[in-house]
Amino acid sequence: MQINNSDKNDDYKYYSNTHLEYVNNNINTESNYFSCVWDEILKDINIHNLLDMGCGTGIFSCNLKSRISGKLIGVDGSNYGLEKAKEKGFDELYRVEDFCSQSLPLANESVDFVLCKDVFEHLLDPLHLLLEIQRLLTPGGYLLTHVPNHFPINGRLKFIFTNKIDTFNYFPGSNAWNFPHIRFYNYESLLDFLAQANFKLVENYSGFFPKLPILDKLLRYVIPKYLTRKLVNSNPSQFAEGLTVLVKKE
Repeated sequence: MQINNSDKNDDYKYYSNTHLEYVNNNINTESNYFSCVWDEILKDINIHNLLDMGCGTGIFSCNLKSRISGKLIGVDGSNYGLEKAKEKGFDELYRVEDFCSQSLPLANESVDFVLCKDVFEHLLDPLHLLLEIQRLLTPGGYLLTHVPNHFPINGRLKFIFTNKIDTFNYFPGSNAWNFPHIRFYNYESLLDFLAQANFKLVENYSGFFPKLPILDKLLRYVIPKYLTRKLVNSNPSQFAEGLTVLVKKE
């Protein structure tokens, strides 16, 4: 278990521990909004070694430890996050300060599955990290990534009236000049980005994160879930709050 020995309560340079604490204290590890994606993936894919890249406190992958056959590995820049992930039973943990320039401390082709959730939108050079993930994945290995979609139809309507880039109030304490998200994706640009490292689309799971215009909550109850997912998957850029795709290393 490799964790930097500096004060675990120090804020990570690029991301406040306040955000990590909120997620850790308010999201259920066993059943949370991302669990539905894992349930679908594990129907068809047997995972051996899983890397949670940008794991934070491990909240979105720790419950997979009993569902994979190998190691659960985490990489993050926050000592606080890594200590919490250690408490959740991760097999290996590594601290990397800068995802845009540093190599990941893992061997080539050493894992067969990578989760990279809510990371790429924070990086000045997301391609560096993507190529590192490609390096350490086995041939035919999988990358599951999730990024926010700030500007579906709902987001664009909110932007017109508020002129706030944080259309869904992800970081209420931040201003435009220090907003943690610095890269913005729609569905098409996300796939184009992933193709730069020769990843090919396997499945689109964006339908699990609908953001339907105007009557969002009402429509979720009126329209059956499978039809909602079908609508959102048909045009994630317009109707999904989160863009979630599974891709495969060629």
